[in-house]
Amino acid sequence: MTGTKATTPMQRKLHRAMGLGALIMTAIGWLATVAALAFAGEATLAGVKMFNLFNIGIQISFLLVVAITGRIMAINRMKEPAIQRKWRRMGLAVALSLVVLAPASVYLALWEKEHMNTSSFIMVQAAELLAGASVILLLWANLRDGLALARENRAT
Repeated sequence: MTGTKATTPMQRKLHRAMGLGALIMTAIGWLATVAALAFAGEATLAGVKMFNLFNIGIQISFLLVVAITGRIMAINRMKEPAIQRKWRRMGLAVALSLVVLAPASVYLALWEKEHMNTSSFIMVQAAELLAGASVILLLWANLRDGLALARENRAT
C-alpha cells in the first residue's frame, strides 16, 4: 500500500477506514432496498429511499477520500498492474455512484410515491440495484487487492 516514504500510517488508516466505510454504506443501502422491495410496504420503502438519499452523499465522500489517499500512497507505483487495476475499479465505482446512484437516489426518494408502480420507477430502481451491486463488487475487489498489496509491503 505504501508508494513513497512520505506515506504516513495515518494516511493508510484513513484509506482503509474510508474504503471499508464506503463498502459498508453501499452494502447497507443496497440490502435495505432489496429487503424493503421484497418484504415491506410502501411506507418502509419510502423510508429506505430517504435513507439512501442521505447515504449516497456519505458514500461518495468516502469514495473520494479513498481515491485521493490511494493516489497519494501509490504515486510512485502507478505503472504496477495491481495498482492500475485498483485505480480503474475505483474510477468506475466513483462514476457509477455519481452518474447512476446519486440521480437514482434523488428520483426514487422524492418522486417514488407518485410513480411507484410506473415503468420509469421500475427501470430506475433496477438501474440503482445493478449499479449498487457493481459498486459493491468493485470495492470488494479493491479491498482484496489492497490487503494483498499490504501483505507484499510487509514482506519486503
